[in-house]
Amino acid sequence: MATFDIAGLYPGTFNPATGVFRITEAWIPFAYTYTDDNGSVVGGDQVVGDPNDGLGPFTDTYVGSINGHWVVATEEDGYFLATTTVNPYPMGITAVVDQTTPFIFCFAAGTAIATPAGEVPVEALAPGDLVLTADGRAVPALFIGRQTLSAIFVPEARSLVRIAAGALGEGLPRRDLVLTGDHALLLEGVLVNAGALVNGTTIARVPRGALPSRFTVYHVETAAHDIILAEGVPAETYMDAKGRARFDNHAEYVPPPGGDRKIEHPAPRVTAPRQVPAAVQARLAGHAPAPPTVAA
Repeated sequence: MATFDIAGLYPGTFNPATGVFRITEAWIPFAYTYTDDNGSVVGGDQVVGDPNDGLGPFTDTYVGSINGHWVVATEEDGYFLATTTVNPYPMGITAVVDQTTPFIFCFAAGTAIATPAGEVPVEALAPGDLVLTADGRAVPALFIGRQTLSAIFVPEARSLVRIAAGALGEGLPRRDLVLTGDHALLLEGVLVNAGALVNGTTIARVPRGALPSRFTVYHVETAAHDIILAEGVPAETYMDAKGRARFDNHAEYVPPPGGDRKIEHPAPRVTAPRQVPAAVQARLAGHAPAPPTVAA
């Protein structure tokens, strides 16, 4: 599943022939979260908006992105540039919409995945290798997707999330766990996107300047939407609908016997901080750093 947190909107026009978007009206503050069930987003996908003010959900169509912000088409009101930051552009500017760069949600290289033979770096796994699920089963990896990204094209608000060792309690993760913000962990019976857990201390976005100029992220796919162990933490496997083609190695995918299958989520899902259950908040609070001591 993919999510994208929005701060507000610019109304505008979009020319499909040229790929150019033009801002035509002032920025409108409107905080909400887009959700897409495919695990990634491609032009033409339907994305569901969930306003932070509690109003009912709505559905738009994802067109592409401009510097990490989304261009969306609405059924009644035309095109908008949905931004992650407050009023980032002046009135009247035009920009070419990137309709090809994918939004993929994965583990960073080096993440230790549990297998029957011990922990293995995610990049060392291959289709057919057995991985351990959180409930103790050994299941074969169907596909190990990889995507190489350029740090310059990763907006700060969409950067990787680093979960410090021990931040989730019970000594988990065993080492720092780095993954994309839309990759979910199973906490207290709920799938929670890593980005919804960010607290700025033990769980924080990796500054873009700290990322390599180019880096690779990985996703493990199994025959079902399983929960595997990454640095000891229960984490979801990849669930494809239309997004696998955006991995660098998508041509290596071999469908399982009987062809592709419909996959269901194994648990309810949380995509925004305001949705994080109280039990998860309490778990995180119990392992947050102590406030600094102020001298008298």
